[in-house]
Amino acid sequence: MVMLYHGVKSCSLAIKTVLRIIGIKHEVRNVDLGKGEQFSEEYKKIHPLSKVPALDIDGKVLTEGGAINLYLANAYPEAELMPSLASKEGAEALRWLFFMYGSVNPPWARAFMPGRYSENESSVKEKAAEELLKLYGVIDEQLSKTHFIAGPVPTLADYYLLTTVFWVGVLGELASFDQFKNLA
Repeated sequence: MVMLYHGVKSCSLAIKTVLRIIGIKHEVRNVDLGKGEQFSEEYKKIHPLSKVPALDIDGKVLTEGGAINLYLANAYPEAELMPSLASKEGAEALRWLFFMYGSVNPPWARAFMPGRYSENESSVKEKAAEELLKLYGVIDEQLSKTHFIAGPVPTLADYYLLTTVFWVGVLGELASFDQFKNLA
């Protein structure tokens, strides 16, 4: 059995998308992040860091979105979620996947939960918005050269990118993605 522990409007949406693309039978258990369900003792047994996503595959729990996605891409190669990692195309896809999870995700965490980083929440959120605008500028430039972020076909990086685009509203008046024509 495959169970995805998912939080609405979280990065686990990328895993949910990939599971649907693969087409394997799975269940989704929503973790109510707004109510703090991720901090319950029951959920900490699933993910000790109280985060989503977590993917339980027959009792083996995987965490970290990038790792889960790479596992799924390799376990289900027929879904063509990633090119061969030993190819130039695979290297480019990995570059962008790590860019999304390693560079883009952290400022989003600060934008969503500024109080975790400082008592001056507005300053944290402003700096997160500034950083995100720079990062999406890099993404927009890349998308001026190719249809998808890593090349001519979608990869795991695109599914995570798609997830993050829906989060722009959390930035309010601090940032808009309107200037990123290629991202649109």
